[in-house]
Amino acid sequence: MKWLIAIVLILVIVYFEQFAITVLLQKNIDNFLTIKE
Repeated sequence: MKWLIAIVLILVIVYFEQFAITVLLQKNIDNFLTIKE
């Protein structure tokens, strides 16, 4: 049972990291475009 919880935690962390990276990139792109104009 412990390995199941570990797998779920890893999947959640990986998914969250992907989401966070996407959001950060989007914010950086928005800021860059704002500065550029």
